[in-house]
This record gives sequence, C-alpha cells and structure tokens, in this order.
Amino acid sequence: MTGHEFYGLAGFSTALLYLAIAALSWVQLRTESKSDRRFRLVAALMVPALLGHAITLGYSMFGLGGLRFGFAHALSATMLISGALLWIEGFFRVAAVPADRGRLRAAQRDARLRGGFFGGAVRPSLAL
Repeated sequence: MTGHEFYGLAGFSTALLYLAIAALSWVQLRTESKSDRRFRLVAALMVPALLGHAITLGYSMFGLGGLRFGFAHALSATMLISGALLWIEGFFRVAAVPADRGRLRAAQRDARLRGGFFGGAVRPSLAL
C-alpha cells in the first residue's frame, strides 16, 4: 500500500478535492449566499485534501533516495501551510464592522491630537 501507485492515486485524489473545494467556493461567491451548510461541506473537504497533500508531499520529500527539497517542494509546503491556516481561520467568523462615521471621526481627531505628542505628522484624511 506504500508503492508509487498509492501515492500517485493520493496526489490525484488530493488535486480533485482541491478542485471540488474551489468549485464550491466559486458557486458560493457567485450566489452570495451565507449558507453555513456549504461552508461546512468545504471545511469537511479540506481535511482529507490537506491530509492527502501532506502525505504526498512527505513521500516526495523523504521518499526514495533521502531528503530532496527544491522549489516545487517549497511551493507545495507553502500552499499546504496556507491551506491549513485558512481552514483554521474559517472557524472564526468576524462580524463586519459597521461604517460608523461618528467613531471614525473620533478616531481621526484622536490621531491628530496624538500626532504632536508622538512627534509624527498626521496626513489630512479624505473627506467623509
């Protein structure tokens, strides 16, 4: 079960999972629906995709003939880490900050007042 055929199949199925995740995300962005069901499906598909990616990357790097680490391995490891961090980040929903002009003006006023204290110059802001 650890031959070249198994890891070739694992790499191919991982690529198909990434394509399915991309398609589901694209449909969700196009329809602009806030459906948690589709988000849960994408989050569930990310687990086997990331595991398959890690397995095939590990076999490619530490496979036959010792350690090999080139540009493709670095790029793949970067994508793996980015995918894992995005998957984790997806569980923490941040509410959109409302455009409260009163708070924004107060923050601008405070920045102007504190600019002289810290010795920096505050650039004039855009008109609200």
